[in-house]
Amino acid sequence: MAPAIGWRWTFALSGLPVLLAIFVRYVAPESDVWTAKRRTTGIDWRIILRRAFIVPFLLCLVAGILQFFAYYGITTYLPTYLTSEGFTISQAGWWLFFTAVAGLVGSFAGAYTNDRWGRRITLTYLAGSAAIGGCILAAMWNSFLGSLWILVPLFILYFGSNGATVFGALFSEQFPTDVRSSGVSWALQISRGLAFLPPIIAAAVFPVYGYVPVVLGGAALFGLLAFWAWVFKETRGSDIGEIDRELGERWNRGAAAIEGGTSRNRFT
Repeated sequence: MAPAIGWRWTFALSGLPVLLAIFVRYVAPESDVWTAKRRTTGIDWRIILRRAFIVPFLLCLVAGILQFFAYYGITTYLPTYLTSEGFTISQAGWWLFFTAVAGLVGSFAGAYTNDRWGRRITLTYLAGSAAIGGCILAAMWNSFLGSLWILVPLFILYFGSNGATVFGALFSEQFPTDVRSSGVSWALQISRGLAFLPPIIAAAVFPVYGYVPVVLGGAALFGLLAFWAWVFKETRGSDIGEIDRELGERWNRGAAAIEGGTSRNRFT
């Protein structure tokens, strides 16, 4: 649309989904589990200092870093590279549109298999597909760049690049209700914030070595994410209340151990 209406109006139209977010904010109810927890026992923030929070937080943070470093490392400067190879802005835009369609298909597939095959398997095949597609794309880049055949590995790459589809369920089921939103949000936003670094590296690499090393680097990170999926405990079909009870027991054991150690120190 930019060639027809200019970048300013295109930019303005891209902000319209904010209206949908405002709508969801007002019509979506709070979690029943959170509401019940807040009503009966309140929220115990001390848990963020305990292993029950720190360990899953670090696992989620690493997964987010691998995902966002790989995705933004490959994608951010892709239009710049394409235009440097003779593509028009419109042509580069269609490429990005195609990657978004591939990502949408991957998101639907991931959402479907998340509940049927499990979180770990879904994240593995999505990130693994992105790694394979990236390797094929890098190997065939020069010969496929001017051919429609390049859309095949490009589709495979971006089909699997939305492993974050799994993160909502997987990450949420790692934390107790007291700090679930904090754990998920911190892991996602810190990893996304750190993703300022891959585009800087890509900007330094591709003018000198071309775009192939950038794609290979992203593929390697996606491959690592496919393996990292297996450090998580599979939580498909888990009851949120049971997760709370299990994590609550860990928290109580940790708190009791700390209090016991404090008492012994006072006695000594």
